[in-house]
Amino acid sequence: MPVELRGLHPALAASAEAAEQRALEVGLRPGRVRFQGLERRHLHALAARGGYPVRHRAWRFGMEFHRLERGARQGSLRLLELVTPGDPTVASLDRANRLPEQRLVLTHVLAHADLFGASRWFSGVGQGFLGELARNAGRVEDWVQEHGAATVERRLELLQALAELVDPELLLRGAYRARSSERDLLGTLAAHDRLAGWERDLVSVARSEAYGLLPQRLTRITNEGWASLWHSTLLPAEHLRSVEATEFAGTHARATAAAPGELNPYRLGLELLRHAAGQGRDLLALRAWHRDESLVEELLDEEFALESELVRARAGDEPVRGAWRRVRRDLLRSLRDGGRPRLHHEVRGEELVLVHEHDGRDLQLDEAASVLAALESLWRAPVHLRTLRGGEALWLTSRGGAVLTEPVHAGSPGRPGGSLPRAA
Repeated sequence: MPVELRGLHPALAASAEAAEQRALEVGLRPGRVRFQGLERRHLHALAARGGYPVRHRAWRFGMEFHRLERGARQGSLRLLELVTPGDPTVASLDRANRLPEQRLVLTHVLAHADLFGASRWFSGVGQGFLGELARNAGRVEDWVQEHGAATVERRLELLQALAELVDPELLLRGAYRARSSERDLLGTLAAHDRLAGWERDLVSVARSEAYGLLPQRLTRITNEGWASLWHSTLLPAEHLRSVEATEFAGTHARATAAAPGELNPYRLGLELLRHAAGQGRDLLALRAWHRDESLVEELLDEEFALESELVRARAGDEPVRGAWRRVRRDLLRSLRDGGRPRLHHEVRGEELVLVHEHDGRDLQLDEAASVLAALESLWRAPVHLRTLRGGEALWLTSRGGAVLTEPVHAGSPGRPGGSLPRAA
């Protein structure tokens, strides 16, 4: 069968087979799925690399591993599973999980795998991403041999600060493989001769990985909501002993719990999809079409808002009927492009100009200055950023490693002009 189990309790085989059959009966198409049991330390090591067994070297992977280990020791963090898209979808489970938890994870993962195969946001990356990561690791090691580990790792650290400056729309149909855009800064850097050849190659590595990992960031609510919707229904009752049923329900409840006003992607996604089901919507079409921003925009209506604890909490003292549109607007802003600022860029002579498409949320200027400084060190010429702060137009310029912030005055000399979108 397409579902394969390795290193897990034999009793789970019957549960996996039954869950897969039920998934197919309701129209899900999870494809090939491999479940593997890992010791907790090995699961943390895999999670630190984003769920992929082979990645290029980076100090942040070690930092993330120690964060996970520390959280597990303190009891503040626990991974039930780690799901990696591909062919097959690979689900890594903590061997220490109890059987009811493992059964929940089996069904949860089958729904994830179905969405990976159906979503247009994942289809553009393709099934070869795992091999691409391995090839990237080899390319990085080649440059380490030529330029030294310290030099290469410093460049990769700089690129990490720029890794989110890509264009989500280029994910569709894999367009990022063939072209760039004014929002795809890494695409411009990878093609521009201001960078040395080996630096452009490192940028290409960072860009391919940024796009490969982007679908998971854009669809977290959709993905976790879809999996939560199905994991409570795919496993037939006869495969749960009565003593396990309570534990299963408790694990489900913990996954979808949220404090008032707190955004739990499992819970919000689950509630939105249940609302859609109650309206007779085509759930299979919804999971294939939407990312988080568009899902919330389409499904969070007044009827949903009146029943939603999240909306009520965020409405504050204002009646929900009057506040729900504001709450939805703020939520959509936080989800736009995976919650990252939208920047456009243009090369003007030797200099590089970025314009922040302001949506009502100001940039953190200290973070913006760090990004500009990192970018200037690669570009080797001044880099500018236009944004708004408290309604005031600002220019940030990184020159010679120092970042200067100035207000924009009409007719001020030395400001790059042109046709990029305005900051407001």
